[in-house]
Amino acid sequence: MAENDYQSQLIQFENEYKKVQQEYQMNLQKVDLFEKETNKFGAEMLNTTLQQYQSGSINYLEWALLQNQIISIKTEYLTAIKDLNFSIIKLNYLNNK
Repeated sequence: MAENDYQSQLIQFENEYKKVQQEYQMNLQKVDLFEKETNKFGAEMLNTTLQQYQSGSINYLEWALLQNQIISIKTEYLTAIKDLNFSIIKLNYLNNK
């Protein structure tokens, strides 16, 4: 009976570990995408909107709306980093279990 309990817990642990590994890979891909593409787009957008506002091409309200979009992009990036860090913490916990 103890052997059955052990095997059951082992299978449960292995399944949890695989799930966390997949979560880690997914979060790593998100962060990579942000770092390679989305952050560059946000930086370009920041510079462009500032130039447009200073030249009078857009008004303050349009500028503020675009700034809100830039902040949303940065927030998503920070959330992706947080999720990646949590995945790493979970993997470390399971490795030391």
